[in-house]
Amino acid sequence: MLKIKVPINETKFEKSFNTFNNTWAYLIEQIEANLNYIFENETEVLTKFIQFIISYCHPEYSGKSKIVFASVGRSLFMGAKTAAMRLSQLGFNVDFPYSSKEIAGPGGPGSKIEEGDVVIAISTSGSTPYVVNKVNYAKNAGCSVVAATANERSLLTQGNVEFILKIPGEHNKKKILSNYDEGSVFAPMGTSSECTQMVFWEIIGTGLNFLIQKIKSGKELQLKDFQDALTKIRDTYKTLLFTAKQHLKNCSVNYNDEIKMFIANMILFYYSNHTVHLFGRGKIFNVVITPFEMRLRQMPHGYVTSILKYAPKNRPIRPGQIAILVSGSGGIATTAKKVKELSENGCMIMAVSSAPLEHEFWANIDNKIRLEGRQNFREGSWEKQQWEGLHADFAPEGFQFEFNSCVLFESIYGAICNYIGISENDLKKGHANYE
Repeated sequence: MLKIKVPINETKFEKSFNTFNNTWAYLIEQIEANLNYIFENETEVLTKFIQFIISYCHPEYSGKSKIVFASVGRSLFMGAKTAAMRLSQLGFNVDFPYSSKEIAGPGGPGSKIEEGDVVIAISTSGSTPYVVNKVNYAKNAGCSVVAATANERSLLTQGNVEFILKIPGEHNKKKILSNYDEGSVFAPMGTSSECTQMVFWEIIGTGLNFLIQKIKSGKELQLKDFQDALTKIRDTYKTLLFTAKQHLKNCSVNYNDEIKMFIANMILFYYSNHTVHLFGRGKIFNVVITPFEMRLRQMPHGYVTSILKYAPKNRPIRPGQIAILVSGSGGIATTAKKVKELSENGCMIMAVSSAPLEHEFWANIDNKIRLEGRQNFREGSWEKQQWEGLHADFAPEGFQFEFNSCVLFESIYGAICNYIGISENDLKKGHANYE
């Protein structure tokens, strides 16, 4: 029996929960098919790109070029910021991408596009106006352009482009979907493409790390080293996706009721004006919190949303609201406690974490979903760890929870839309029409 405030149509709800399970399974299959395509058809381009990015941009290899990104929306958070975080961690000179920069001033004070820079442009369609305009400027300024897109014949790839990284979003989609009942999967508006870009740039970071460690040991890189790096990249995404499938299956079985409560309460909140707060840090903010919040707002009569501790989108915490907290380690226990206090114990807190159930994080959580993925649990302040440069390991281990939770929330979203009766065309009406 679902513990919710008003009745939910159980037959209709079970159908939407079936959509949840089918969507996460489909997304993992689709991402794997997309990445398999790259490694079956684009290895030569991929090898040359990795050689190029190290030789032109990494200080340890005499590279001096700055890396600039051109991307907007979910692609910026899931693709560009995933790439930028790992490249920065590896010592590359990166003009870190923030959406707010484009309002306050592109690049921010002291940051500009200059001759010799490398611009990595990420756009599934290859036609996003802002991305195309930035790339055209970069070409005229004498920059090298790397286009990461599903459309190799687009405005983005015209003219002088150093590399076209074809990253499909829906390779063999019809064949994959034939394994599911018609209409039982909902991954709209480029979801599979954005998730593929996210994984692609994370595993590229793993391969680059492999090569940079060799450089630091004094080794001159040979062709075999790049071939070994590609093998490591392939093994990494295979492991990441296989493990995710096991983790999400376990979560769906072991936390069946809790996931249903999560979905049911989100459905009910769709019909209210109460705020849905979200909170997560680091990569979780980029690949789970922000993308999920964007989708909630795109729905017809969309949710009233808030991202806690993020000034542009922060709203006051009140009784009768929902707060969704996501943390691999459970290191945001003080946030959960503060939400309870500020709402006078009247805000429902729903959370996803790998933290052991005896961890203090769960003490103030009303709806607990434990999702495997995080293996290393560091003690102490997350902020201090970032200031000290103690970042997460590379994929698969250092990205497993982030990937798992990203797919989990995309699938929860699919279930919500299925129950309410929202189509992809409905969502397009809520997408920005001036970019």
